[in-house]
Amino acid sequence: MRRSGIGVMAATAAVCAIGVAACGGDSGGPVTLNYMSQRDNAHTNEKAAAECSQQSGGKYTIEISPLSNNVDISRELLVRRLAAKDKNIDLINMDTIWTPEFAEAGWLRELKGAEKEDALDDVLAGPAESVQWEGKTYGIPLNTNVQLLWYRKDLVQTPPETWDELIAAAKQLPAGEGNIIEMANKYEGYVVWFNNLVASAGGEIVDAEGNPTIDEATTKALEIIRNVATSGRADASLSTTTEDPARLAFEAGKGAFMLNWPFVYASARDAAKAGNPTAKKVFENMAWARFPGVNKGEPS
Repeated sequence: MRRSGIGVMAATAAVCAIGVAACGGDSGGPVTLNYMSQRDNAHTNEKAAAECSQQSGGKYTIEISPLSNNVDISRELLVRRLAAKDKNIDLINMDTIWTPEFAEAGWLRELKGAEKEDALDDVLAGPAESVQWEGKTYGIPLNTNVQLLWYRKDLVQTPPETWDELIAAAKQLPAGEGNIIEMANKYEGYVVWFNNLVASAGGEIVDAEGNPTIDEATTKALEIIRNVATSGRADASLSTTTEDPARLAFEAGKGAFMLNWPFVYASARDAAKAGNPTAKKVFENMAWARFPGVNKGEPS
């Protein structure tokens, strides 16, 4: 998914091979592989499917069956269809956090030998871990990205390095103009925020045995969330905000700071090109910095 940390492609247990070179068989024509994937604005996945089909030399054709750009809705759709043993799903463009669930359910085909080596060749450690479960590999890492602190250069001279500095900087600006835009709806985005804060404070949500941990890092993370929410610089919709509403609010000039994924830059550029004067001003002054840390002198 475009707004997740890592994009993964996996083959369902029903498909004969991730490379599908043998799928053509003796049927007299190329097999059609159904690729469950979102259609992004840049048509990246559609172009990739067309290119891969062309490179197969007539062995197969990949057709995209669209998923929602909402990660939770897409997962629910796939879970229902896979649980019903739907044989019309061959490849999945999936979120990194689905790998354990889908593998445990027996919905993904394990990659072995040369397939595994090819899938993990020249891949960073984090994305490589995202396609593995219980020592087995179930997918191919497609992309990775990271949340950034986006800010307005015309409102902020120096980006804050910590959350305490961020809140203080926002309070120096008028209410509305200096808002901090963050994703705090009760979904993946809120988990990402909380997890980032705990990790930045030197803690972890669960220990090696999978037991929840509550320590000073957890307390500090919760204090920061409370301080943002009660700062007078958080929008009233904070508790229901997801990625798209966040970037739309920023493009509309409703905040000086925003925590979000890199896709927001291209979105702001397109909004500026469309002729909206506010969006144009925001884009011309849009800058990014590292995700804020928790403790001064310790990077996030």
